[in-house]
Amino acid sequence: MKNHWMQYLSCTLCAVLLIIIIVQGKKLDAYQTQINNQMESLQRSVDEDIQNIRYYIDSQLENTDRLVRSYELIPSGIDTNSHCLNAEVSISLKEWYDDTDVELIAAINQQNITVAMIGDETGVFRGQISLPVESSTPVFMSTQIAGGGMTRTEDLGGWSDVSMLLPLQNSGSGWSGPDYRGGVMRSQFSITIRGFHGELLKFYEEQGVPASVQNPEFHIYRNGELEQTLPAIAGAQEDNIRIAAGLEPEFHAESSEITYSVGDEWSIECKTGDVIDIHFVCQDKYGLGYDFFFTSWTVPGETPDDFSASGTASESGSSDVLRLFWP
Repeated sequence: MKNHWMQYLSCTLCAVLLIIIIVQGKKLDAYQTQINNQMESLQRSVDEDIQNIRYYIDSQLENTDRLVRSYELIPSGIDTNSHCLNAEVSISLKEWYDDTDVELIAAINQQNITVAMIGDETGVFRGQISLPVESSTPVFMSTQIAGGGMTRTEDLGGWSDVSMLLPLQNSGSGWSGPDYRGGVMRSQFSITIRGFHGELLKFYEEQGVPASVQNPEFHIYRNGELEQTLPAIAGAQEDNIRIAAGLEPEFHAESSEITYSVGDEWSIECKTGDVIDIHFVCQDKYGLGYDFFFTSWTVPGETPDDFSASGTASESGSSDVLRLFWP
């Protein structure tokens, strides 16, 4: 009887030990997985750090090897006859010779615009360039430097769209609702227009007003047809004055922003399935016209209660929502 009891105890202990081993094994597997994940994360972090260091070193070496110390593009006006933006360009070199020739090359709309630069005794080369503003393609700048028995080309940077250099830009928009009941859509909406002044874009008004916005209006389209033309009411100029940064290349300029609203609650008669598009239309002091599309709403099926119409907003600054026109 005693032997049977010892056998039962031994079997029980073995079963308990087996359970403990299984549980510990699962914990070890979990710990191993956790350690592996941490090691992978650490490896990724180290790889990223190494890549960043390599990028920094390569960037420093590239900058050290570059002949261009700095360059600047300052718009000087809009030519309404050629529909072009005129700009003054300066390129400062680290090294130059008496026979050094510098050309500015602007790649836009699958064409290269080449401008000869005139240098001075300080190694600064200047020129003027005209860029077509009706194109919605990127513009890239480079320079070809010849002198001292060598010729080389260096990239200067660029912009995703020429419209980024225009006097007026869409800085953002907002609205309430819209709500739809009894065959009428109602809302309030506004758009903020940015203009520049200061050293970078000094020709855009000395007082910081966004290039004298003229004839500001909201155009309301229903199913593609113009239904309403409403005056746009400007807010106080001092409401939003700030520093604009991040334009390519190293552009940092004081800017002012003015918000234009539709005023009191706006409404339009429409029916289920109608598409309502909101545009802000204005001109700058050069006579260049801007048509900013910034939102579209589709009227859903009506219910007894208020509800919001569905819609989408345009991306601020996107070239496909800006149409330019001339007088």
